[in-house]
Amino acid sequence: MHSVFFFCSMMTLAQHMDIWLSQPFNPNNFFREENGIYTDSGQALGDSSSWSIGVGDVNGDGSLDVAVANDGACYVHTNDGTGVFTRTSIFGAGLPVGHSISLVDMNLDGNLDIVMATLVSTFSGDNQIFINDGSGIFTTPTALFGMANTRSIAVADLNGDDYPDVFEANQGGEPNRVWFNDQTGVVTDSSQMLGTSSSFSVALGDLDGNGSLDAVVANDGQPNVVWWNDGSGQFTSSLALGGSDNSTAVALGDLNGDTFPDVVFGQDGAISGAPLLVYWNDGVGNLTLSSQAFPSPRTLSVHLVDLNRDGRKDMVLGNIGADHIWLNQGGSMFQLTANTLSSDYSSSVFGGFFRTTRSEAQAQWAQNWTIIDLLQFDRQLKALDEPTRGR
Repeated sequence: MHSVFFFCSMMTLAQHMDIWLSQPFNPNNFFREENGIYTDSGQALGDSSSWSIGVGDVNGDGSLDVAVANDGACYVHTNDGTGVFTRTSIFGAGLPVGHSISLVDMNLDGNLDIVMATLVSTFSGDNQIFINDGSGIFTTPTALFGMANTRSIAVADLNGDDYPDVFEANQGGEPNRVWFNDQTGVVTDSSQMLGTSSSFSVALGDLDGNGSLDAVVANDGQPNVVWWNDGSGQFTSSLALGGSDNSTAVALGDLNGDTFPDVVFGQDGAISGAPLLVYWNDGVGNLTLSSQAFPSPRTLSVHLVDLNRDGRKDMVLGNIGADHIWLNQGGSMFQLTANTLSSDYSSSVFGGFFRTTRSEAQAQWAQNWTIIDLLQFDRQLKALDEPTRGR
């Protein structure tokens, strides 16, 4: 059993920011928060070989569910509203490696669908889209796309038609690609070939303030890249970040309270010795490296979320070895907590309000929940922040 402690002010029994970890060599872990202490719930959450998670309300009951991408069959774990999960749906059976997953409403019918990328090292495979029937059951793939080793996907409207599109980050020197939604949930190739690096992770956000989502790509062995969106879903590269590090994860979010999305790169520090990288955004896309020194963990996943509900986003790092929680102290500084969640191999992390429903939260908001809490919870239920979290 693993625990991690941090001081959490104004915490009430009605509010718990729990954490889910996916692991490729052990069952997934769900950590319950109680008065600032995280403890493994002890639930048996699937087999090993889990690489990525998508979080959102897939069955309309107002609680956060989890879709897990695995080697072979992938699963949906539905939440009873108290943080107890049941495996209720199987999808993607027979896939070699489901490596990146996103929950998003692809056909705008009000239900969260699944977009999943497959990573295959010896042959090409298709990335897949599974449509939700509204009850959390997903059909056989309605669309196949991509013919490369896709390490990560980010899904959001890239060309301004309101329908989610797909940015595909590929490894092994394969170019990254952009796929446009035809407004039925089927995607078509935009014919863009973006770079030839070995890309490990991608996150989407409006870095330059022009109203369109740009793509930040973490590369292995080459500089990371920001691809600027012209508003129509066409991307050009004009900003390289860092040197020839081994960047393995990226996440976007406002970390210093100026409303502009900042950038965090997770690194495989054991290979390159490179530390975690935090860049401050000035609102027009100029990025400045933080002066704070961060250690060099082997990070595979980064989630930016307000864990202690002080109005500032914190950093949760899923690592090979001890996971890290960095609490935002304000003033562009972070503090590493003394303990860790797991000391195994965490491929994807997510912190969220798993032990309540939307109706319960709304009923209690005047006493125990703030408007900021409800807004954060609503975004999690609708998976609106998924594109900012490279998986």
